[in-house]
Amino acid sequence: MQDSDERKTILIVDDIVDNIQVLRSILASHYRTRIATSGDKALALADCQEPPDLILLDVMMPGIDGYEVCRELKRRANTRNVPVIFVTALEDASDEERGFDAGAVDYITKPVVPAIVLARVATHLALQQALKDLEKQNCVLSENVRLREQVERITRHDLKTPLTAFIGIPALLKNRADLPADVIDSVRMLEKSGMKMLDMINRSMDLYKIESGTYRFRPVPVELVKTVSQIEFELSGLINAKSIKLMTYVDGEEASADSRFYLDGDETLCYSMLANIIKNSVEASPDHGLVKVSFCERPQLRITLNNAGVIPLEIRDKFLQKFVSHGKMGGTGLGGYSARIMAEAMGGTMSFTSDDITGTTIVIDFAKDARVKTGERDFSHLRTLIVENNQMLLFTISETLRSIGLHRIEALADSEALLPFLDSKPPAQLIIIDWQPAAGSCRGLIEKVHASDDWRKVPLLIIAPESMSEECSHLDESDAVLFVSKPFSPDILAKKVEGIIERMLQLASGGDADDSARA
Repeated sequence: MQDSDERKTILIVDDIVDNIQVLRSILASHYRTRIATSGDKALALADCQEPPDLILLDVMMPGIDGYEVCRELKRRANTRNVPVIFVTALEDASDEERGFDAGAVDYITKPVVPAIVLARVATHLALQQALKDLEKQNCVLSENVRLREQVERITRHDLKTPLTAFIGIPALLKNRADLPADVIDSVRMLEKSGMKMLDMINRSMDLYKIESGTYRFRPVPVELVKTVSQIEFELSGLINAKSIKLMTYVDGEEASADSRFYLDGDETLCYSMLANIIKNSVEASPDHGLVKVSFCERPQLRITLNNAGVIPLEIRDKFLQKFVSHGKMGGTGLGGYSARIMAEAMGGTMSFTSDDITGTTIVIDFAKDARVKTGERDFSHLRTLIVENNQMLLFTISETLRSIGLHRIEALADSEALLPFLDSKPPAQLIIIDWQPAAGSCRGLIEKVHASDDWRKVPLLIIAPESMSEECSHLDESDAVLFVSKPFSPDILAKKVEGIIERMLQLASGGDADDSARA
């Protein structure tokens, strides 16, 4: 058991003493606990010099109910990042939706099961700590080259390694038939949270690559109206807390459900760039204000974002520089800076104006003739099929392929789904299979793939333990089967795929890939 000074603090909020005692008996041996029997007392105990690390909050209470307590916690700077788990007897889906809309991260139904309470509390504390660690590492990343290299190692290994369990265990649990439906829903939410954390880590690595000059820009069409909608959903807690109205326009007209606007860019950079400037605009806007995002193509491709807030004079001259922040608790001063260098990495330029009459307007201009760089080869039409059931590995493989320009990716959960796929779909130009030793030999599967006239020339890349390398090396005399041992490096995977790009291009054009073109 941890020393009492090191243990996390859980605030238990319930107006019924028996309920408090049940939760306290479950948690007391693992965490420090505080008790509140009303919404007012909960706010007073939470919004203090040392706020709790997590709050277990009852919904039905006299006076201020749990929903309003949660909304108020998310409005306050000192408590907005404290995870809130609702503990309630309400089981209707609309009640859960209302709880998540208020800002809760999870839902536990009464009567509580001790194992589930401990598991969910531990998971959300771990995620919260990981997010704090990641934010600190991002600050360190920007200090100097030596520290950036150190943080690269940390983000690639130290943070991703625990995420393997955080993503992999929910993937196993959600397939169990003996778990209640509400538990399965929570497990799915935890899995998505883990994927979001992994996505954040990879975005921070993009920033590092841009700063160090190692980022390779391979443009593909990115639809920005949908991107803004996704960002609005991600920021819904902050937007609702300030009663902000976010509106999107395309060529001067308010965007509809069918509106589309494309930029030849990088999907991850476009999302991060827009997310940073939209979040900054929402935070800077007065309550009940309007944040306006506009896209136009003439006289040049331009993105503008306006809010009624004004950039303080103290930082206005250096607003888009690194570490510039003013009056924002926990602000790193990296949001505007990272958005600017991401825009520049995609061939854009960012500028702004700010005054008391028009508010603040961010402008990002892209030269039409700079959309696709001369001499860059286009691989975006090549199709890849991945057979992988681990979401983190699927994400890693997909991101590696995208880094070399392969964006048309389809995924199957297991090899059993591959055979029907071969009969119903036109051929891809590459199949990647993560082979598990428990599945036995992959010889039979590969023989069936090569028995198809349409698929027999398609390269197969097998990712498997080193112990299977000899078996894989003897599977095909024509060298159409490639092998990557795991755990694998994304760089090794990228080089292996780059080695067969010519063969993939020949297959896509309808030509035969002769033996000399095979890697």
